[in-house]
Amino acid sequence: MVSNDTLTEFQLYEIQKDWKEEHDLAATMPEKTTAMKRRMLEVWRESESEGPDHWWKDERQPPSRGGTLNY
Repeated sequence: MVSNDTLTEFQLYEIQKDWKEEHDLAATMPEKTTAMKRRMLEVWRESESEGPDHWWKDERQPPSRGGTLNY
């Protein structure tokens, strides 16, 4: 199971046979996709609630090209 950074789009691959992730199986295996999506979101929520989040929520953005660091 692969997701985008907002956890709104999901892809399903059989890594042992398709290690390059070229054939998304999400549409052909909807039950498996739903089950894995549910579990992935559950693990995400658990990991978010367990630890500190200040290091990534407060992370400063890198400067744009030609910009300067403002630390």
